[in-house]
Amino acid sequence: MIRILLISIFAFTAIISCKENNNDDKPEPKPLCDSVTYNTLMKPVFTDNCNNAGCHSQGAGGIDLRTYAKTVQACQTGKVAKVIKHTSDVIAYHKTDPVLTEREIKIFECWESKNYPE
Repeated sequence: MIRILLISIFAFTAIISCKENNNDDKPEPKPLCDSVTYNTLMKPVFTDNCNNAGCHSQGAGGIDLRTYAKTVQACQTGKVAKVIKHTSDVIAYHKTDPVLTEREIKIFECWESKNYPE
């Protein structure tokens, strides 16, 4: 009887310690900026907010966001950043548009600061 009790205690302790160790082995989530690429996070922001109405999928305002290459080209002019952050006086239309969420703006800033990874 004592032998069964000792085996049970040992088994229970082993199971508990395994569960605790598994929690320690989980990798830390990546910070947002480490995860940003055009295909993973930036393209959906442009698609949902800039291309859906057909505006920048048609090149409105000299900004064409249909492809990665065209998007980078447009971003390198600085126009896109000004519009996204609503600091542009040149494009009055965007002053009345709903602004991007703080997360979407942060995604863009990360992408821009990493030189537009694809």
